[in-house]
Parts: sequence; structure tokens; C-alpha cells
Amino acid sequence: MVMNPQAKKKTAPVFDLKDVDQENKMAMLNLMDGICGFSEETFQNGYQGSLFWFPLRSETSELSSETYDERKVKDIFNGFKLLAPSILLFLKQIDFIELFEKKNRLKKLLEVSLVGDKDDMINIGTKKRDFRRKIKNLNGKLAPSAVPLSLKFRVHCKGFEWMKLAATEEDWAVVDYYHGGGGGTSELKNFFQSNPNWSNSPYVSVGVRLSKPVISGNIFCFLPLPFTKGNKTGLPFHVNGFFSLSQDRHHLKWTSESDDDRSHTEKAVQWNQLMLKEIFPRAFAEVIRHLTEERRHDIDKDQLYALLPNHLKVSEDWKSIIYPVYHHLYSLNCIYTKNRQGRWICPTEAVFADCGLSPTVEDIYILHDMNIAKVDEYIMESLKEHGDLKHASLAELKLELLNQGKYQNMNTDQKQKLLLHFLDQKSTLLDDLELLPLADGTFTTFTQDSNAQCIYIFGDDAEQKMFPNMKAHFVELELQQGLKKKLLKLSDEGKFQLKVFQPEDLCKLLEICSIQNGWENDKTLTQEVSNWLLCVWNYISKLGEEKEQIIKNVSHLHLLPGNGEIKKLNVVSILKSQSGVGSLNTKVSKALENLGIVVFKTLPKKITECVEGRFVQYPTDSGLMDCLQKISQKEYLQEIIENFNFSSTDEEKHSLVIRLSSVQDIAKVKELVRKLELFATISNKQTCLEKVDVMYVEEDTHPKIPINPVDEVIYCSDNYTKIVAEKCGVKLLSFYSMVEKILIRLNSSYTLSEIKQFMAYFMENFHLFETQKG
Repeated sequence: MVMNPQAKKKTAPVFDLKDVDQENKMAMLNLMDGICGFSEETFQNGYQGSLFWFPLRSETSELSSETYDERKVKDIFNGFKLLAPSILLFLKQIDFIELFEKKNRLKKLLEVSLVGDKDDMINIGTKKRDFRRKIKNLNGKLAPSAVPLSLKFRVHCKGFEWMKLAATEEDWAVVDYYHGGGGGTSELKNFFQSNPNWSNSPYVSVGVRLSKPVISGNIFCFLPLPFTKGNKTGLPFHVNGFFSLSQDRHHLKWTSESDDDRSHTEKAVQWNQLMLKEIFPRAFAEVIRHLTEERRHDIDKDQLYALLPNHLKVSEDWKSIIYPVYHHLYSLNCIYTKNRQGRWICPTEAVFADCGLSPTVEDIYILHDMNIAKVDEYIMESLKEHGDLKHASLAELKLELLNQGKYQNMNTDQKQKLLLHFLDQKSTLLDDLELLPLADGTFTTFTQDSNAQCIYIFGDDAEQKMFPNMKAHFVELELQQGLKKKLLKLSDEGKFQLKVFQPEDLCKLLEICSIQNGWENDKTLTQEVSNWLLCVWNYISKLGEEKEQIIKNVSHLHLLPGNGEIKKLNVVSILKSQSGVGSLNTKVSKALENLGIVVFKTLPKKITECVEGRFVQYPTDSGLMDCLQKISQKEYLQEIIENFNFSSTDEEKHSLVIRLSSVQDIAKVKELVRKLELFATISNKQTCLEKVDVMYVEEDTHPKIPINPVDEVIYCSDNYTKIVAEKCGVKLLSFYSMVEKILIRLNSSYTLSEIKQFMAYFMENFHLFETQKG
């Protein structure tokens, strides 16, 4: 067939290849020999296919002043290269296109083809022929029922020479849809009834690239329309259809302005609107059905959701598709849920959640057999126009969690993410849920019971170490990002049993810690206990102005390491020695210990800094007096005195006397000292001033009296004893008073031998007594 627009006769003569003369035969062979299966044998055997020869004018003519040179031809070819990957999508019979350049030699510039194994290609060809056969006899009218065709194929594209293009192979899903009369509105049916000679078929196709999304979809009328601003759909796929086009085939007819045949144009505009509002939505629904029913396409939910029209992106001319598209989607399995191993469900079956829902929380919904689904807001809003949708409810999730209890078997990471989800949404719903992470690796139940055990939030591990074996009382330190901050806020709001650890909590927790570790009964100073005490005092030492009060609060607790045991902080105690201050010798220390005073040989520096001079006294006179005064105020003082008197050796007692003699004022402890058996009688028996308050001070200037008085008298053998006894109010007995005391009772209380002995002594030293008398 030859179409010559410049011919005088407006005809298109048809020639049989066998009738082509030699000159034209040679011209055709020179141009096409070896291209697309064309050869000299073609003139005899015929050609199976279609060859188009478009002569491009090199000179102006009456038809057009437009001329073409090599540069313009290359521009045309390069323009084709941009369309090449999608050029075959909607063609009925063509599945292979090649571009060649022939100068000195034949060079292939571009090839585009449908590729696949032999069976696939046969199957595609068969389906296309069946589809064409079904719609051929309809003559463009509505079919009794819709005729869909769903295909998947791969498009190969490669450029060479100056059209060089890296080889690509892209997977496409294409649905051809011929509308059936059983569906649609009366408007579409009325259009066909009112326009029986209408030539356009109710036929729409949608092409979806599976290998990667189409950035901006194009309009096709079997071949693509120019990709201009007016032809942008704002859809992420290509749309083909029997649209009514402008005369230059550059765009769809949307208005009737500047058209001569106004009535025809109005019909064309109406037709295009009906194609968009009624036929395209059904074709698109067929695409979604095809993609979600056939798993072999391997399309994931994000790819499919990206195909759904977004009213913010769809161009103005195409916005009419949105409402009817989502009307069809509302009843289609177009929403993906991971529940039951992953499946596509109808929107009415789904429980919709925000896209920000973490995969872990999503898995928790699934664990409880809830069809959780996440879609963009624009999809949700568009679907809601067609009916109710179920939204993920935190209250409902909590109910399922409590009823089924499966969440308790989840790992730590999952539980923390679930907790974070509740904190982000509605923290008050945490009540009764076992989601509070503890430092021992377990979880406890959130509760608002005021009598519940507090769970403390610590700033660091050093603070927690003050309370060994108590991790069940503390919040886990290693929390997911943002979780600790939210728990702190929860604590500030006074919700649940959470409490941020403060210095004033130290006493209560140490009491619990002591009981829990058995230190109330077993006070052995092990290495573990020593390490614990150092942690406690290290914390206390760093406190600010509240330090004194905190130490006072814990003073009743066993927090001091001494003599293989842990001692109470408020125990009466004293340091054995302190550099630059003083010291106590071993016998004095022992005597004090027998009085119930703890003598610390040494204390760690951190402890000493906090307690010396306040709880543990310095080994000074004032320190000693403070300890003795505290002992004198004890309720069980009598037991203390009896223990001292029984347990202390004479040397220890006398060492204490010597130490007391150096103290300037012992008035505050005089009553205690008077009860201690610190003194020896003249008959060498230990006694106290409460029992014997008379002391005989022997002097070197007087001869020793041979017999003792009948009544016990404390014998003063040194000045230390005298000083202490005098400070305690003892009565001193002189040499002469002692002699007189014996004389008075000599005849009644002594033996004859003692009488003779004393009288001999008396007469021998009579001059002393005579002098005294005088």
C-alpha cells in the first residue's frame, strides 16, 4: 500500500510484492535487505509482518515547510529511545521492534522485545489472540459481561552505537479490560444508546512495572501520547484506552473550546470522562485483583500501596477516578496483613494502624490473631468515604493481652517495644499489664495500688550496686532508646508504682537489702559485704548538704566494718588510733570493748570521712568521755557493768584508770566509774567505789602497818588511782586515821597474835603517834 498525500487522486494503491518492478525491487532490497526478515525471497514468498516506510522530506513542499536532516532524524530516534521500555505494553500483535541506520553498512541502533522462555511466549500469544477474538465481534459496544486479560511479561531493551543504552529487562503486569454491559451506571449505558454509531470501544488497559515503580505514568492510546504537562496523570503506572484524542493525537479531549464540530467534541469529552469514572476504576480493580491473587508476581505491600491513587498527586483532569477507584477497592482484597502467615484481605476485615507502628508491636497484634494493617493516611481517608473501617484500639489490644496472656512469653526486646507503644499512645492503659522491665531481667505488673512495692528508677549502675540481690525492686538500666525518659515522666506524674531513687530512699532500701541478704542475723564481714559497704559509703560521701541528715537516717543500720563483723552506725564506738590526734593502747581498748564500746582499729577512708568525730569518736579525752557517757545512759547498764567487772583483767582495769587519770573532767561519767571494779582493796580484792568509798593512801615516810583494818579500804598504790578516785568523790584515809581505826577495834575484832603484832608495831613507832597527838 502506498499513501501519497501529494497525489492528485486521493487513493492508496495496493501492490503485490510479486509485481514490483526491478528498479523498485533493487531500491527496496538496498534499503531493507537483512532487516526484520526481509530478503529477495520475500518478493516471491510474501512477508509475514508489517513494514512501515515513512519518507521524510528534505525539501519543502505544498504540504509542509518542515524538512528533516540527519540531526532531526536522530532527535526522533532518541525520543523513541525514551519511550522504548514501554512501547510494546499495549500493542495487540507487535512484540518486537528494532531501529537501524544504514549508510555504508547496516547498523542496529535499538532493540525492544518481549522476552521469556518458549512456553511463556506461546502462552502470552494465545491469551492475546483469545482476547482479540472475544472482543472482535462486539464492534466497540458493551460486552454482555466484562472481558479481562491479565498478563505478566518481561521487556528487553538495549541501545547501540550513538543510541547506546545499557541492556535492561523489566517485569510488567498488564491488564486489558473490555467493559461489560452488566456493570456501570445508567450514564454509560445511556451514552451507547444515544450514540449507536460511536466508534470507540469501552476498553482500558493498565501497565504496572513490577521491577521498580513508574515515576510518572503516561497516557497511551495503544501508542504513548507525548509526555507533556497536559498528559501527566500523576499515577505511578501507565494507562491505555480507546480515548478520544485531539486531532494531532497529542492529548485527550477535555473541553469543547476551539472545535468546529462542537457536538462531536462534547461527546468526546463525555466519553473520556466516562472512561475515567466508570471503565478505568474497573480495569484498575482488575489489576489489584490480579496482583494480589497471583503470588507469582511477588509484589510486596509497599509496591501495591504505591499504586493506589493519591489525591495529592493525581493531576486535576484525572481526579475524577479517585472516588470510584476506592469504591471498588473497598470490597477487594487490597490490604495486606501479616496475620496468618501474610495475606491480602478486604479493608472491612482489617484493623488499621499508623504507619509508625513498630514491626514488633505489629507482630504482637498478629500473635493475638488481629488483622493489623498499615497504610498511608491518604489511602485510609479515601477508603473511609465508602464505609466504616476498624482502627487499632489500644484498649482492645490490652483486653486481648490480658485475656490470652501470650505477650508474657515474648522476649525482652518485644516487651520493651510494646511498652513503648503504650507509653506513646495512652500510658494509663498499662495498669495490670506485666510490662515493667526489672533489672533482674524479668517484668512486673504495672499497678496503681498505693500499697504496692515501689519500683525504683536509678541513674546508673553504681547506685544499684548499693543494694545487692535486689534487682527485682529496680527498673532495668539497659532500656531501648527513649524508654527511660518516658518512664521518668510516668514517675513524675505519680502514676503507678514507679519512683525515681532519691537520697531519702536510701534508708528504706538498705533496711530491705539487709533483710533480703540475711545480714540482720549473720553479721560476718565477708568480702562481699565489704564491697557492698564501700558502695554505700561512696554514694553517701558524694552527697551535698543533705549528707548529715541521710547519715542520721541510716544510723541504726549495720554499716560499719569492724573486727570481722558489721556494726551499727550508731553503736558507741571509738577509733583506736588517729594520726596526729591520739591513740589507745591494747589494754585500754580491751577494757572499753568489755564496756560495750566498739574500738575500730581502722576504717576505709570513705567511711572515716563521713563518720569520724560524729559517730565514731576520736581517741581523745573528749572522745573517750563521749563514749563513756553514752554507755552510762544505756538501759541495760547494769549488765554492761557486770560484764566489765567479770571479763576485764586487773591489768586492763588499771590501764583504764591510768587513761582516765589524764582526763581533766570526768564529772559526767563519775557515776559509771564509781560502779566499775577499777580499784583493789588493801586485802588485794577488786572493788568499786560504790561498795568501798574509803581509800588509804600509803606514804613512803610512814612504816607499813602490819595488819589490815577490819573494814575494807581501797589501797592506793599509785597516783593514777588516787587521781581517779578523788575525781569520783572517794574519802581519803591518812596513816594516823588508819592506825586509829585499827586501835578502836583491836580488842574486839583481831586475834591475840594480831593484837601482839600491832602493839609491838605501835610501841616501836610510838614517837610518831606522840608527835601527832601533840
